[in-house]
Amino acid sequence: MTKEEFKQRRERIGLTQGKLAETLGLSTSTISKYEMGLNEIPKYFELIFEALDVRHIKQFQTAEK
Repeated sequence: MTKEEFKQRRERIGLTQGKLAETLGLSTSTISKYEMGLNEIPKYFELIFEALDVRHIKQFQTAEK
C-alpha cells in the first residue's frame, strides 16, 4: 500500500489521523509518518482498513433506518 492509498482509505472511512490512531492504539505521529512516507506501512493495514470499511458501512446502514 502506498502512502497515497493509505490516506485515501483513511479518508474514505471518514477518520481523521487522530481518530484512526486512537482507534488502533497508535500515536497520531505514527499515522502521519505513514502518510508522509517516512515509515513503511505494515502489510496488515490492508486487513485493518477492510475491517474498518465494513464497520463504517454497517454504521451508515444502521443510521439510515
